[in-house]
Amino acid sequence: MELLEGEDLQRVAPLNWRQACAVLRGIASALDLIHSKGLLYRNLLPRNVRLTSNHGVKLLDFSNIGPIGQAQDGAVFPPFMSPELLNHRPLDQRSELFTFGALAYWLLTGRHAYEVAQPSELAEAWNEPPPPPSEVVAKLGTLEEIPYALDLLVLSLLSADPLDRPATVEEVMEYLIAVAEYSGTRSEEPVASAGPSLVPDSILKLKTKAR
Repeated sequence: MELLEGEDLQRVAPLNWRQACAVLRGIASALDLIHSKGLLYRNLLPRNVRLTSNHGVKLLDFSNIGPIGQAQDGAVFPPFMSPELLNHRPLDQRSELFTFGALAYWLLTGRHAYEVAQPSELAEAWNEPPPPPSEVVAKLGTLEEIPYALDLLVLSLLSADPLDRPATVEEVMEYLIAVAEYSGTRSEEPVASAGPSLVPDSILKLKTKAR
């Protein structure tokens, strides 16, 4: 096995949003490769993502990997369970993107979007969206302000309805690149400057609802 120096996301969160975007792009790149093989990683937890000493990102523990379209057996840490997983439905890329959103929220804020201890508590928790990551970070007072566009992405990934999430990891990667290239914070310019082809419909819908 490869010897990896560094720390997992459980130990480093919260990160400055620019660092978090770089880490999330690395994770998304790995997931994109897995999805291209018709598989889902199905084990995306902070302890299973290692930041290496050379600033790389490595996924650990492939014991739960399985085909797209197959329901998942076994327990998953409740804050990272998608509605499809809880309801024993076949899983696809959007299901994994919900977990990716839960991981992104943790990485940006150091807390879970849905603070639940048992899967039975999730249905009620999903009735109310979590506060935007920027609100949590603003209360911490130790990190740079999170851009509005990044709030929109994370909240769209955490949508209870799969159709309200981005469709693919590739869409998410393109959006993260657009956000990272922008130097502002609360403006909506990163969404506009990315161009329609780089902005998932789910995020545009969420942006409209926010108004």
